[in-house]
Amino acid sequence: MKNYKLTVFLAVCAFVFLSVRAGTSYGYTEPVRPILSKMNGTVLDDPDLPNRSGFKTKIDHIVAHGAVSSGLTFDPNIYLNEGHHTYDMIYVENQSAGVEIPFKNHKLSLDYGITENIFERFPLNNHIDTRARGLLDLELSDYRITIGETYKTFTDLPGTQNQSRLKQDSSNMRAGIRHETDKFGFDIGYSHLFHNYDNDDSIFGPLTNRDRSSATDIMDATYAYRFFPKMAITLEDDYGDSNFVSSNSPNYFFNDVLLGLRGDLWRNKLSTNLQLGYRYEGLTSSPVMFHGPASTFIYRGGFKYTFSDRNILDLNLERTVNDSTYQNLPYYKSDFVGLGFTHVFTRKISARANASYQRNSYPADTTEQGETYKRRDDSGDVGLTLRYDIQRWLSAEVGYEYKKAVSNFKIYGYDDNIATLKVTAGF
Repeated sequence: MKNYKLTVFLAVCAFVFLSVRAGTSYGYTEPVRPILSKMNGTVLDDPDLPNRSGFKTKIDHIVAHGAVSSGLTFDPNIYLNEGHHTYDMIYVENQSAGVEIPFKNHKLSLDYGITENIFERFPLNNHIDTRARGLLDLELSDYRITIGETYKTFTDLPGTQNQSRLKQDSSNMRAGIRHETDKFGFDIGYSHLFHNYDNDDSIFGPLTNRDRSSATDIMDATYAYRFFPKMAITLEDDYGDSNFVSSNSPNYFFNDVLLGLRGDLWRNKLSTNLQLGYRYEGLTSSPVMFHGPASTFIYRGGFKYTFSDRNILDLNLERTVNDSTYQNLPYYKSDFVGLGFTHVFTRKISARANASYQRNSYPADTTEQGETYKRRDDSGDVGLTLRYDIQRWLSAEVGYEYKKAVSNFKIYGYDDNIATLKVTAGF
């Protein structure tokens, strides 16, 4: 099986290079960022093949699309240990297929993807991730209604939040209505989120990972006022209620209020989508072993500076409150900053350099190996990716990433170097 996987990957690579010929550019494309954007209007978007158009059938203009990618990842520290490193070669294969069905001014989109992760030396780590998506997009005379659902099954790799691989599944459904004029717009929606941990390992006394499975209902409303042709101010209010499947975990509600700026700041070169605000999170049930509510300043979004069509710099910022699977703590706060630079060398060759830093802060003292602290993890990474868009339907990518984590509990620190090679074909 191992030799078969390697043979298939090398055959795909050979096919790629035999397919190279001069022609139209299918390289890096900047994503569209409308003033109001809670959900994309199409599921054809694919970062590996951003310009694919799909296959137009003869039946009522239905568009079918599909893609397959094959990749190799060399990871010298698959268990993210601080001292003893364990390396492996991971074969990653992904297949996806979907369809878009237009009717009048409306559209129904469906797609499905499956990813196999096959470990050469330690096959017990093999896992399959799946994703199914659906989106109904209704274009009315003055309003746009979207109803979307994404369901995923996946296995989380070890990280600073947990030291074991967690098999999970999640469902994210949102129904929303949007209206936009030259000056004013609003987007109001309801979401139902479900997150399930398929793991009964204990994380604190009788509390297991499965006890952290939850269902969340969210009402969100965003209002935008366009005070310049390419600049708008936004106000967003999200209210949610989260309930856990187990009485061992505390139910809670939250309210996020954010004021934002979205659009061009200077000469079509500097743009922003930054939101600043506040979150209050309160417990609706209170097991004794859990810490109290969260109340904190939050932000999300960032800035983009376009030096030219060939050079783009972007800065992303985020401060959030996240559900925790660490001991008896219900949440942790995370601060993230990411910087990326994209350079387009030729019509088909581009490169992206990136760096990021994240701090996770936990709200109460815990004890590890005889030491007691409020846990704090600082992690960062730097990476470089070289991309070759050979044809509209074919791309190749090689990348390198260095990751480092430092924690006041030494068992959660690690460093890792990851090298990847991936080839994608599709229509």
